[in-house]
Amino acid sequence: MSREEIGSYLGLRLEKVSKIMSEFHQTELLEVNKRNLCMINPSGLQSLLSGCAIKEQRRQYARLSMRAYSNMLTEAM
Repeated sequence: MSREEIGSYLGLRLEKVSKIMSEFHQTELLEVNKRNLCMINPSGLQSLLSGCAIKEQRRQYARLSMRAYSNMLTEAM
């Protein structure tokens, strides 16, 4: 897949995909050679993705907490 196709699939702009690929290459998670990608640190990628999942769970919990608090205030009125 090209970077453009990856961006289209993920809903990201080409510039963002290129930036992410460069960052992954600099941190030695991926080896990038033109259109070829090679995962050189799968466990590092997994750790990175696990961290993102935890952040998203916290965000969702915060949103739920705000909704519950909002509902509680509405019911009190």
